[in-house]
Amino acid sequence: MDPRTQARSDCRAARAALSTSQREAASAAVCKRFRASIFYPRARRIAFFWPLGPELDLRPLMQSALRHHKQCYLPVVRPNGEMVFIRVLPDTRFVRGPFGITEPTWLPERILPAHCLDTVCMPLLGFDLQLNRLGMGGGYYDRAFAFKRSNAQSPILIGTAFACQQYSALPIADWDIPLDAVITERGLLSKPQGLPRTSY
Repeated sequence: MDPRTQARSDCRAARAALSTSQREAASAAVCKRFRASIFYPRARRIAFFWPLGPELDLRPLMQSALRHHKQCYLPVVRPNGEMVFIRVLPDTRFVRGPFGITEPTWLPERILPAHCLDTVCMPLLGFDLQLNRLGMGGGYYDRAFAFKRSNAQSPILIGTAFACQQYSALPIADWDIPLDAVITERGLLSKPQGLPRTSY
């Protein structure tokens, strides 16, 4: 088994070992930590994700952001493999997408290009202390934010995860886009330049 496949297997197993009550408590803690972080007051256009299976649930955070009049977006993967972001409004209707993920209905007038977002909550299978991210393997987020390789400062990419998804040292590919921060139920890990770094 190659290192990335092994890492995905290990991270899936660690996440699957959490009970429903542990996942619910950790999700609530992550939402609370995000609201209390330096990122939330500054965020105006935030991308979230709809949880699939045992993933962290940020829907309460998205509802809070909507109440605070922030623009909220969810990803939609097009048939050509392109990931786009559609704004969520009170009248938004949701459908089950091709990967079984709930997503907003397709309304072109509500699409926002990835580079126009200022904050992105990213799902992941694993992360390490160097802020590397291991996704599901489809590469959708890496392609959507490939422009970050040119040292683009925006958007801020925040991995949101259970603490058990931390991996000692992830095997990284050339196309992987590193995170700017990770928030778990245990705390915040972020890049040192200009942002507070919590010991982890």
